[in-house]
Amino acid sequence: MRSKKNSIITNALLILIYIVLAVTYIISSEPNIVFLANVITMIFTIIISKISFFSIKSIVLNYLLFSCYFQYNIGESYGILEISSLPLNYLQINYIILIYNVLCYIWLASTNILKKEEEFLISKNLISLKSAYFCSIIAIVCAIIAFPGIPFSREYISNRFIALLPGTAWNHLSIVATLFAIGKLKDSKFVKFSVVFVIFWFLSHFERVDIIGLTVLLFILLVITKKLEIKPIKLMKYGVVALVIFIVMIYIGDMRNNVTEFKISDISKKVLVQSTAADIGHVFNVATNYYNNESLLLGETYVTYIVEIIPFLSSNHEISTVIYNYYPTPGGSYILSEPLINFGIIGVVIFQTFEFFIYKLILSKNSQYRRYVYFFLIISVFRTTWYGLLYIEKAMIYFIPIMYFICNFIDRKEKITSYKKEENEKMIEGAN
Repeated sequence: MRSKKNSIITNALLILIYIVLAVTYIISSEPNIVFLANVITMIFTIIISKISFFSIKSIVLNYLLFSCYFQYNIGESYGILEISSLPLNYLQINYIILIYNVLCYIWLASTNILKKEEEFLISKNLISLKSAYFCSIIAIVCAIIAFPGIPFSREYISNRFIALLPGTAWNHLSIVATLFAIGKLKDSKFVKFSVVFVIFWFLSHFERVDIIGLTVLLFILLVITKKLEIKPIKLMKYGVVALVIFIVMIYIGDMRNNVTEFKISDISKKVLVQSTAADIGHVFNVATNYYNNESLLLGETYVTYIVEIIPFLSSNHEISTVIYNYYPTPGGSYILSEPLINFGIIGVVIFQTFEFFIYKLILSKNSQYRRYVYFFLIISVFRTTWYGLLYIEKAMIYFIPIMYFICNFIDRKEKITSYKKEENEKMIEGAN
């Protein structure tokens, strides 16, 4: 944790930078100044958050700006963002994200939430081996149900969302089961096998988002529990590993999109202008155009979250559908799109405040159940930021509570059996 003196210096430096940037923008009216302000705020957020959910989320949230930057300045990015006839609201996109970034930094710098998060991350998740075995089996089975095709089969790409059984959340159930099982990752070869299998199975079926999140969680827990020092040489090693993983993910994405050539010379551009991030940049650009030209929805899309909780029901007012009906998109919904088209800029402010309140509420009490919820938020940070909150609703409402109940039941039975065994052994020893 930072010292109070370092905190004051960091905050003062950021304020000074903001003043310089504000004066520069007033003089030049250059939109790239606002982009630079976002990048700097992201860097300062990473500095104060270090290895945490909040630093990862800041990176994911701001990542699409690099695609927008290239599209605005040189007219090149990727996919529909590059070829769209819709005007790119570059300044407005940066301005809205800057509001969110600044509010996040203020909350992180002025509260004890980072300390509370560290307590969560260093706490051990107590789970019996039987529960871990059960969760590992569920994880493997659900991964196969979600993606039943032959690994790395190009014929499977067009049908990769067709599961072996009805339902669209088998991948989430697999990830939740894996989340519970990793409590015994160090103690069981079978749990290790299940985690490796799930990672391989998802990636070999061209599904990256959940696995990136799972990898991020495992990395954070490794750094925190091992109390690894983030020295420059260590940071460099982590950076190299992260870059290799990122390039592998890009390659898998290219395979999924039937890109037959993967040129090493294109890596630098692919890292900064990643295809999914560019698509989400287009999605948010559509949302800003909707906000500029259409009437605000005043909460209409939020009804979806109530309807979708009920099994077998679906809503026609889902945020990605509303955006797509206004202007074609590849799908998904950037996390700030929904508050923007419902309530405008004030909606973004309200959403960020409410979101932070939820995080603070979860972290206010260090219980095993809340740790599972928080760890799942870490795993799903890419999905929620780029595709919307609806994608994790079933996992939060159903899968985590049910899995927690089952594991608790198994653990209690295990404790009772162990207790009876100890009592019988004592009786036998007493008789002898």
